[in-house]
Amino acid sequence: GTYVVTDTNIFLSSLDLIERIVWPDTGNEDMVVCIPWMAIQELDNIKNRKKGPLSNSAKCAVTFIYEVLSSKNPRLRGQTVVEARRIDEILRKDRSNINDDHFLHCCLEIRKQGSKVLLMSNDRNLRNKAMINGIETVSADEMAKKLGLPIVKRDCRQTSPSASSTKQEKPSLLLSKDSGFTFGAWQKQKEAVKETSVESNIPTCCVPSRVPDEGTILMEVREILRRSLDLVLQSELESAFGALWLRVIKFKPPWTAETALQCILRHWIALTGTAFKKSMKPVISNLLSKLSSNCGAGECASTAELAMQLCSEFQLHYPQLAGDVARLKQLSESQQASPGSSAAQLDGQSSTPPDLDCSRPLLNTDSGSPSSDVPHTETKVQQNSVAVGQPQTPVAHGPPHGPRRGQQGVVERRPLRPPKEAQLGVPQPPPPQPRLSTPFDLFQDSFATLNDYCGTLISKMNVDYHHEYPFHMRDGYKTDHASIISVYKTVVRVLDQVTYVVKHFDTPREKLLDLAEAIIKELNELLQMLHHEEMPEEQTRHVQLYSMVDFLVNPANRSQLTVGKKQIESLHNSLSHIALHALSQLPH
Repeated sequence: GTYVVTDTNIFLSSLDLIERIVWPDTGNEDMVVCIPWMAIQELDNIKNRKKGPLSNSAKCAVTFIYEVLSSKNPRLRGQTVVEARRIDEILRKDRSNINDDHFLHCCLEIRKQGSKVLLMSNDRNLRNKAMINGIETVSADEMAKKLGLPIVKRDCRQTSPSASSTKQEKPSLLLSKDSGFTFGAWQKQKEAVKETSVESNIPTCCVPSRVPDEGTILMEVREILRRSLDLVLQSELESAFGALWLRVIKFKPPWTAETALQCILRHWIALTGTAFKKSMKPVISNLLSKLSSNCGAGECASTAELAMQLCSEFQLHYPQLAGDVARLKQLSESQQASPGSSAAQLDGQSSTPPDLDCSRPLLNTDSGSPSSDVPHTETKVQQNSVAVGQPQTPVAHGPPHGPRRGQQGVVERRPLRPPKEAQLGVPQPPPPQPRLSTPFDLFQDSFATLNDYCGTLISKMNVDYHHEYPFHMRDGYKTDHASIISVYKTVVRVLDQVTYVVKHFDTPREKLLDLAEAIIKELNELLQMLHHEEMPEEQTRHVQLYSMVDFLVNPANRSQLTVGKKQIESLHNSLSHIALHALSQLPH
């Protein structure tokens, strides 16, 4: 499709034209309206001005954008704040025509991803800049002629009672191709439709009565995927590569659904970890294959199902995706139930249940017992038990321990009994108390170990970089890319935490509890990952939380922490060059 990047003045003067492109029944399925972040900001500023025609138009535009985004319409997408900040870094510092440059760079970023882009603006100089850079442009009037629509000059304050009284035999909130309705009359139209529906016994509905075709559903699936992957992928890439992530990756944002999936597979080793499980790789590969082949007839249901599986896994770490997962589930179920879907059964027969995904636990929603939280263990088989697959008669003294009614082979487990010692009331010996260390010892040991690691890898891998500090060679350190990336992720987090402490020395101690706990955890993880032959077996440094907080807020440690930050920055730079060198050695 074509991405139509819209100028702010289009939202103010020709909102009805954008409505025609966005809403489904206008015959413009190949167009997607893209709202630059700068347009959102400018509309907000204009809306908050004194009352007047321009302020009213801005309020109408903001309301329209909210309605469309809330309805998850795939034909309108917005530029994210992250994409806008990336453009801020590209633009020069002088503020002349900076807004025009934002709109222009939004077009260039979309074109860089291989998508067709069209700038719609009435600003001739902005169009000049776009055409100089090879971007096709149109004015509002030219777009209306291109789509075969009548040119209607709209006023946000006007109402059209005569329009609402015509064509009542087809009540719909979606504008037809030759309708003269404007957005200002939209609320009036809702009321007229409701009254007409009551009189003629037609149910009121804000969506068309027809079932969306596969093309519309696939477009929405792609948009949900793009939005979800944009959030997850950027966060995980920053965690994997730190500030260098934009320089390292091959497929740069803004992503489409396909390029985001390609980026994941390209950097799979580095990304495998928290959000990206190894079991997800076949799902990602299969989904990319279907999207790249434009999903032939009958494959819409399976594509929506794969997208739902992928986003469901992401939701475990990104709860804000719950709405998108729920929508994908609706789309998947609607396609599986539709007669034309390959997932539906013929002759009214019930559909075969899908294969269970064994990589995810089954949730027991029928019982209030905590058995779902108990790890599976083998239990002794009672003498009156029967063979697997045969019906089992429940005994009178407790719940059945066998197949659930109507679900052959799905076994309910009882909660594990407590150990015999706990049942008999035998007192347990207290656990051994760990030897406590000082926060300074934890920082010192972590620094020394990381320094040896960086120096050893630069020497062993012949990295073209000068390591700043003297070090001890450790032959046991691994030089594979996955190990290096794991260490790099931890060092990035430690550097961020120490940088915050140095920049906010006056932070009250009660606000440093979480940060101090995170520092202890990350530094101990670093020591565990970089364990070598001369370290004692118990390499974990046990530091009390309040001791770490006292250390961080003590003014006497200010200079120590400042120097430590510079040292960690130097080691981070060494590790960055090591990671880039290891990445360059991977087969392409």
